[in-house]
Amino acid sequence: MIKIYIPNKETKKKEYFEILKSSIIERAKSLALSLEDLKGTVITLNKRNNNTYRYITEKIVKTLIKNVTKDSKEYNKANYVDTVNDILKNNKEESDLDNVNFIGLLSFLKELVDSNEVLLQKILICEASELKRTNEKILAQYNISKKLDELLLKHVFNYEVNDISNKIKEFFRDNNFVNFCPYCNDRKVEFKKTLQGRIINSHELDHFFDKASHPLLACSFFNLIPSDTNCNRTNKGTIHFTDEFHLNPYARGFKKDFMFIAKPTVYNIERIDLLINVARGTEIRKQILGSREDLTEDDLGNKEQEKGNANVFLIKSKYEDKTSEAKKILEAIRAKDNNMSMLKNYLKLVGGQNWNNVYKDWYIKKMETSFEPRHFNDKANSKFNRDIHDSYYKNNTKIRNKFILDMIK
Repeated sequence: MIKIYIPNKETKKKEYFEILKSSIIERAKSLALSLEDLKGTVITLNKRNNNTYRYITEKIVKTLIKNVTKDSKEYNKANYVDTVNDILKNNKEESDLDNVNFIGLLSFLKELVDSNEVLLQKILICEASELKRTNEKILAQYNISKKLDELLLKHVFNYEVNDISNKIKEFFRDNNFVNFCPYCNDRKVEFKKTLQGRIINSHELDHFFDKASHPLLACSFFNLIPSDTNCNRTNKGTIHFTDEFHLNPYARGFKKDFMFIAKPTVYNIERIDLLINVARGTEIRKQILGSREDLTEDDLGNKEQEKGNANVFLIKSKYEDKTSEAKKILEAIRAKDNNMSMLKNYLKLVGGQNWNNVYKDWYIKKMETSFEPRHFNDKANSKFNRDIHDSYYKNNTKIRNKFILDMIK
């Protein structure tokens, strides 16, 4: 898995917040009005809030009261009060209204609207490593612990409604933070369209923490991972990610804790193996490999294949047939290693260029992938190629160009 680097990160966070804040604040106000009305407070409707307010009230009623048969038209401004009163009067025994934490929800919504954007910023643009804590801390602060209350909050941070989801998708498409899926580094996810607007290629936005269990994070910047359909739907699907057993690519990539190696590394490549360079019992090992701390791609009846990014996204299986690619890489490296001595002597004579830069330029052109981890998301299989390259130099005792070992430390 590859870490996602956001260029001009603080600026992008501000842009994202500015794009969404008005829509979410408007929905928060509408939810507050709906809840006030449902608990018996006299409210005043106006043109500006009527549509969103009516829509949210209808959704809340259907959430709280079973067997409601009212048509959407009955929630329009002319009929709204009669419709709500009729529902509350005739459905008391089937209503969950008494189980709603009106105090906690309304306090949260008031703070969200009145806190000079502070609370909303915490939710929308908190760092990846703080997502889970932020969600839990805010819910605990307002004593919001029931699934029912969380379902109601969903109407504020509702990723499914067009006025919010369209803005989010447009932001990620315009920025194209990654060209290839950060989960697998194999599938193209760069958004691209024709001059007439037809979509050529695109990404999906995976909710790292699922929307149902983490209602406050449904629209949070660093909870949305631009990813490939196969990784998002086929591999992850309905698996609920956690901080303990999964790794958010905005926070960290696999680095050298998890490396591809070619076996054997001389001339004939029989298979691609994975080298785990991190101790058992560590947080990062569990996030990569799950609670068993080993590769478990198949279902053994205990759902271990749902823990650890390497298992969820079947990284071993996706790369195990790339033996011919590994062979080409090693052949190119061996030939280059043999010729580097002459090149270094030439560079000395001409007063020259930096050896590191010359070598990196050669690598990028020859391998057609990125050399620096920061740019792995720009090209497919960048980590795989770099790992095969690095393992050659680390395992070869007859290396002629020691400066390369210093480059790959």
